[in-house]
Amino acid sequence: MAMAATARRHSVGHRRPARACDAHDRISKAKWLNQEERELLERNIAADNVEKEDPPLGRILSSPKVWLMSLIYFSFVMGLYGVSFWLPTIIKSMGVSDTLQVGLLSAIPFGAAVIGMLYAARSADRSGERRWHIAIPALIGAIGLVLSVMWSSNTTLAMVGLTLATMGILTTLPLFRSLPTAFLAGTDAAAGIAMINSLGNLAGFLSPYLVGWLKQATASNASGMYACGFYGARGAACAERAGADGESLIFLGMCFWARTLA
Repeated sequence: MAMAATARRHSVGHRRPARACDAHDRISKAKWLNQEERELLERNIAADNVEKEDPPLGRILSSPKVWLMSLIYFSFVMGLYGVSFWLPTIIKSMGVSDTLQVGLLSAIPFGAAVIGMLYAARSADRSGERRWHIAIPALIGAIGLVLSVMWSSNTTLAMVGLTLATMGILTTLPLFRSLPTAFLAGTDAAAGIAMINSLGNLAGFLSPYLVGWLKQATASNASGMYACGFYGARGAACAERAGADGESLIFLGMCFWARTLA
């Protein structure tokens, strides 16, 4: 009983500050904003939430939109891990044998990706558009992977392809986060986002194994890069249609899996 009383006091003691914080966790309570600024922000947030859903947990987990978001994220993560995990090996296969040179060349695509991410994010914020700012970089990433294979005999051109691929793939990931929050709202939105993250990040386990298996089976890096490029292209196609109606989302999701399994 003593332990129960202690636990009760402990839990109550932790709940009270939370209620006090909640009371000030509102724009209307922000003392560092004037009245006009508070009203403007509240109107903007209310307008942004008009088209969002706050369905029960069961509906969220069975929502075609949430499943499609998971498939899109899965596609992007497949490309991300396929490139980042195998990039030094790919560069070495181009004929670069010095370890220092491999490390320096591996840094070029990621340095360029920083520029691409900043530019795409700024452009998306200025225009208020998200889908094409995700789909186009994903498609560029897929094309870059294919070009890196086609130009594998020329180190300079192959690095251009790998740089395009890395820029495209990494640019999609932060911008993708704006898609689920465009239609999910309320506390149950956390369940939908958690489901998207959980299913999408399975690619982090699958992609390195898939690329490695294809490399071993074909004695070439080409098939693995083609596979990552395929997922990037499919993710781009699905992202471009992410705002369509429910029937279109279901159809795209079915097409995605049918072509993947094929």
